[in-house]
Amino acid sequence: MGTREIRVEILINPDKLTVSIYRPNGDVEVLMGDDKLTISELLSQW
Repeated sequence: MGTREIRVEILINPDKLTVSIYRPNGDVEVLMGDDKLTISELLSQW
């Protein structure tokens, strides 16, 4: 099985009560309130 590098960065801002997810393709998703944190790239092999 080959190795695969996936880099997803998560920035938690406690002052603004947000979570920002930075994906390898340049997309940025900002979560707040009751939004759910989903990072399918990390579990794609399972």
